[in-house]
Amino acid sequence: MRGNFSVRRWGFLPILTLSLFASAACTHSGSDERVNVRSSRMEFDASRANELMRTASQYQAELLQDGVLTFSEYESAILAAVKCEEAAGFKILAFPIPGKPGRPGPELSTRGEYQYVQASDDGADRAELGAALQRCEEEYVSIVKPLWAEHVAPTASELQGARNEIGSCLREQGVAVSRQPSGDELMKLAFPPDGHPNKPQPAEPYLGCAMKVAELFGIPGYLGQ
Repeated sequence: MRGNFSVRRWGFLPILTLSLFASAACTHSGSDERVNVRSSRMEFDASRANELMRTASQYQAELLQDGVLTFSEYESAILAAVKCEEAAGFKILAFPIPGKPGRPGPELSTRGEYQYVQASDDGADRAELGAALQRCEEEYVSIVKPLWAEHVAPTASELQGARNEIGSCLREQGVAVSRQPSGDELMKLAFPPDGHPNKPQPAEPYLGCAMKVAELFGIPGYLGQ
């Protein structure tokens, strides 16, 4: 789950004997554009509400029928999905960060979005768990989660602000980088020489700077592109 923006995230290996199912929810801001996330709400017109409700479960349709999705409604849907997934045998973990594996989830970001992954024992029936995950997601969050991600997605100015912060951090570490670096410039520093990921994650000091900025701006796994 992600919104209508594209961010490249660092990769991770499975945590110990757990297998991770991909389902990280995304985030509103560590910048000047931060809002009070618990009072935040997304409004959409009747035509879009009707379009969304055509494929929504009854649970989600009831949340969307008035053309407003509040943080409280979003939170209730996420926690209902988490409860359903735990009952199916998943362990819910916070979005993995290098050096901080295995934290309980879900975790609310500074942007106001719940971030988590579903983990299962290696010996579990993958097909059965996959079907259970799909049922839980379709019942509670298949529409609500991406809709909220769209609502809290970082703006172009926020993303540039995050890139500037990564650049500032790198300069403090002695790395030559522009004061307002482009995504291409940063990705070539993250994954030299051409900026195409050739390993699970960047080396230090880039990774440390990116992690710090990702947490500050509430964009999980953001690398500066």
